[in-house]
Amino acid sequence: MPVATAARNGDHASRGKPDHADLLAIEIDGIDTALAQRLAEGVRLTRESADGYRHPARLNRLAGEAVDEMQAMLSALGYRQAQVVLTANPQPAKNSPARYRVTLGEPLRYRTFDLTMTPPPVKDPELVTGVELARESLRAGAVVDQERYEQEKDRLLALARERGYFASRFTRHEILIDPEQYEARGRLHLDPGVRSQFGEVRIAETHLEPRLVQRMIHIQPGDPYQNRVLLLQEQALMDSDYFSSVSVSPSVALQGPTGTLPLTVVTTPRNRYRYQAGAGVTTDIGPRLSVGWLNRYLNRQGHRLGLEGAAAPVQSSLEGEYRIPIRDPLQDSLLLRAGWSSTDSDSRESELFETSVERSIARGPWREGISLRALQERFDAGDDEGRSFLLVPGVRWERLWSDRPQFPRRGYRIALGLHGSAETLLSDADFVQATLSLGYLHALTERTRLIVRGDLGATATADFEDLPASYRFFAGGDRSLRGFDFETVGPEDGDGDVVGGRYLGVGSLEIDHRFGESWGGALFYDFGGAFNHRQQPVEHAVGTGLRLFTPIGTLRLDLAAAISRDGLPWRLHLSVGPDL
Repeated sequence: MPVATAARNGDHASRGKPDHADLLAIEIDGIDTALAQRLAEGVRLTRESADGYRHPARLNRLAGEAVDEMQAMLSALGYRQAQVVLTANPQPAKNSPARYRVTLGEPLRYRTFDLTMTPPPVKDPELVTGVELARESLRAGAVVDQERYEQEKDRLLALARERGYFASRFTRHEILIDPEQYEARGRLHLDPGVRSQFGEVRIAETHLEPRLVQRMIHIQPGDPYQNRVLLLQEQALMDSDYFSSVSVSPSVALQGPTGTLPLTVVTTPRNRYRYQAGAGVTTDIGPRLSVGWLNRYLNRQGHRLGLEGAAAPVQSSLEGEYRIPIRDPLQDSLLLRAGWSSTDSDSRESELFETSVERSIARGPWREGISLRALQERFDAGDDEGRSFLLVPGVRWERLWSDRPQFPRRGYRIALGLHGSAETLLSDADFVQATLSLGYLHALTERTRLIVRGDLGATATADFEDLPASYRFFAGGDRSLRGFDFETVGPEDGDGDVVGGRYLGVGSLEIDHRFGESWGGALFYDFGGAFNHRQQPVEHAVGTGLRLFTPIGTLRLDLAAAISRDGLPWRLHLSVGPDL
């Protein structure tokens, strides 16, 4: 599109020499560039010049008409005393544009503007706030901008109808101009009418039991209507993983005399089965292969069955999970699990068979899990070797928030766990253990972030030697203490073998910077360890790394040095996962 050139106080901007096909149709002096651009884009001369019309007589006629067109646009913007003068006709043969000089003059302003809701304001804070914002824009002393006036009208009506005031209208909408005093009075009276309410929710034919879907509906009959609530309900149903599409729509034609709107929920089922296969590598456990299978709905009650398996040199596992939705299927479920896992690291060997039952429920922003685990573990950690059966009740709370899924600028994670076992409850060991995991992320600049992580743990037991390796604390590795090998930091036996500790305390301070859209770098400091008493030394490590930001999480390639120990080589760490 041709671009208007404008300069203040008659000082022209520098002008190139466009070719005949890209003739600069209009050049405007006397106003700022943005307004000149807006005027140029609104006249026929610019459009036809851009389309290739070059007949001199036609261009001269359009150049004359552009004076009136610009005058009308300026008047709508409040400059009713503006003057537009054509100073030079376009000359296509010389690639010479049409030239204009604009004198804006004093803008027309509102002496008063009466913006009210009638009848008296409804008890709807968002609508009241919307009216207050419009009053800020259309206030006494503001320039009479017709476009802004219409935009505020449209915005108020759209807000009212989004919030269920379907009969909303303006009983008065006018701008009265006094040409002698050169001032205006505006009136805008909004009558929102009766606000509609949500009515009965009807579930259309679905592959699940209608009562199950009904328990996923958080909209209650009698709640005030809001479009946003419908969108949130649709998203919640999609997040259940039962459906490939969801529509929650009001039946306006069936609206009752009191403004009650029945709702209809229409769903399309997702594929019943999901298959997964993957391969990866980390420096903690080496190359890893994984497979997974999920039946999203075994029956119309929404029960699910999933199987997952993974194999790696250090850790391998196989687990099955049966999920039963209860009261609110989106937030409340019963999980039955059975599995096997094996760990063979430099510090320990462990083989574990486990069954568990867990009630997982959302409590506001927190996710709570109350569980009972039954496990049989064979372990070897230094001089401690044995086989234990444990019946472990436990509870866990977790809260996670970030402002966006990829490269978040703000976020935090809190996870708190408490569990234990007792010989009086058929277990081979008495212990109580508490864990706390924290993460915090904050943007320092547009591309630089501070990431803080910490993990704490404490175990109370009189017979630590009987405690299986899976309930001991170890430190070191990609997501613990970089600069140290996986699980090589902790209390040692007489032979110098790490056996794990009663307590855990590790932390990390990291600054990363995004150099490109999908990659960046980082500097970090890790500290802490696993302990049996306060006198044991705290380990320290520093390093730098490369970051690749991917849809599945951040890929980290770190080079770290353990500065608290002499003789340890720099270590390379490779991992992938969320920032928190």
